[in-house]
Amino acid sequence: MKTKESHSDYKKRHSKKKAVHTWVYCLGGWNGTNILNTGQYFDFFDEEWHDIPQMSIPRSAFGAVVIKGKVYVIGGWDGVDTTFSECECYDPNTKKWSKIQHLPQARRGHSTIEFMNRIYVLGGQHPKMGTLSDVRTYDIEKGVWSIAPTMCASRRYLAVAVLDGMLYAIGGRSHTKTLKSVECFNPKNDTWDLVAKMNTVRYGATACTIGKHIYIIGGWDGEVELDTVEQYNADENKWVRIPSMGRGRREMGSVEYEGKVYVIGGTYTLETEYYNPST
Repeated sequence: MKTKESHSDYKKRHSKKKAVHTWVYCLGGWNGTNILNTGQYFDFFDEEWHDIPQMSIPRSAFGAVVIKGKVYVIGGWDGVDTTFSECECYDPNTKKWSKIQHLPQARRGHSTIEFMNRIYVLGGQHPKMGTLSDVRTYDIEKGVWSIAPTMCASRRYLAVAVLDGMLYAIGGRSHTKTLKSVECFNPKNDTWDLVAKMNTVRYGATACTIGKHIYIIGGWDGEVELDTVEQYNADENKWVRIPSMGRGRREMGSVEYEGKVYVIGGTYTLETEYYNPST
């Protein structure tokens, strides 16, 4: 992993391109003292962070996804004793948050991703039922939640990724242990199947897809925050270790931009670093 390139180098590379602004959002979470309802976005063109209006409630351990330019925030936790079913949507054109239909079940520590033009919410933790294996989908056009096929294993603080039209649920923690297992959902036959395990157990990791590979980054193995990174090749059904990050981190975000993996924040750090698979 490397630190980001300088602003001047970035501008040189983009000086002859149309100024298309790509944004990455950072929302809520925990700052070491309080659960937050604040939000910011990072503009890759001007390399600056910009504030956005606050969410309706402070929340941590929630899911978030961007579809058609809007930001959807799903469930989460107040850091004390309340797990949320409340969901909301931010429209950057109006700069306003609006409420959407609640989750059928409150949950925290789930993962959220866009798949098949829907929001998929996988696993998580319910205050009474414990760690979940169920999957819910949200139709943004109809504004309704539906039930999708259940995962093979119960998982909270898992990572998710999409590769070649398949949805992957990676690691996390079950009722009793931290996992290295990985499973794949095939929408053609509506089934989950186990694939190759990671080399390391991890929860609170983040996943990102570039080209033909999934990258699983950092997390917690039950003892330490991990700096290790693994790459998955679906054709070979194999995980291999690649260069580690500059520091261990968990519960961070990641995004692909221009062929690089950017890793943002995490427990006890504000730092951002990136990995370039082509170098």
